Amino acid sequence: MAIIKYYGEEIDAIEKKKNVSFFGYINPMGKLIDYTTLIGEQTHCTTKNPASMLFLDFVSYVLKGYNLERYKNGEDWQQAIYARNIVPELGGVLLRGYRHTFPYLNRFSYEEFLNELDCRYNYWAEKMALYDDLDDVPVYDMLQWDLIRFFKEAYESGDFFQSIGTVIQLECFDDYIKEHAREIEAKKDSYMCDSRYFYNEYQKACLMPYLKEILVSYLGYDAINKKLRTIVTSCDNPLRFYNYFKREWVIDYVSRRSLNVDAKKIPQVQKKK
Repeated sequence: MAIIKYYGEEIDAIEKKKNVSFFGYINPMGKLIDYTTLIGEQTHCTTKNPASMLFLDFVSYVLKGYNLERYKNGEDWQQAIYARNIVPELGGVLLRGYRHTFPYLNRFSYEEFLNELDCRYNYWAEKMALYDDLDDVPVYDMLQWDLIRFFKEAYESGDFFQSIGTVIQLECFDDYIKEHAREIEAKKDSYMCDSRYFYNEYQKACLMPYLKEILVSYLGYDAINKKLRTIVTSCDNPLRFYNYFKREWVIDYVSRRSLNVDAKKIPQVQKKK
């Protein structure tokens, strides 16, 4: 594996422009990716870090603490939500992809979710086929292609959590609001936002570290933090970071992981009776 370039000048330029400490990745091909803006910044013509939204569209997680009895005997759309979200063996509400509002969780079936994943995968496969040399692919495009391939393989086993070997769990809306009531009340006026805004931000803050875990542990990206002068990697070849060792950066090694694609297939949701 080739020794990667020292990106000191590029990182300094990004920090000067954004006036924040740099965080990002070095992809397996040795190219720098600015991820200082975690979710993305939208303008009329550009979107920064679009891989964040792709990740949030397809990551599954469980909300603990909800009582869905009120949906069980409600209107048809409420019963559909009840049937598609209860996961008895996980003791919570399953979400397939981040959603802004609770009443619209998993309105579509698991099959439709997989169809959407297939459509997104096919879009990126066709886009990648246009390049004769993967070295010419823009870094954010390659990042999204790596992620969509990861999700496609992870869901092929029939159970996302078994594929990645962990269950991602978050607090439900009611529990979060109760626990943080004073903090939210103090900020609501200055932020001009309601409680739902703060809960949405909480969800994203909890989910985004899993993007880092997937990129580093499964996909071979190196996470680089300028403030801490640290690189987190699953690469076991120290020569890759020779230019950083010379400048006294800390290299933290984590285990390389593989998807458990042979995981036993179990239903993701309780069937509607």
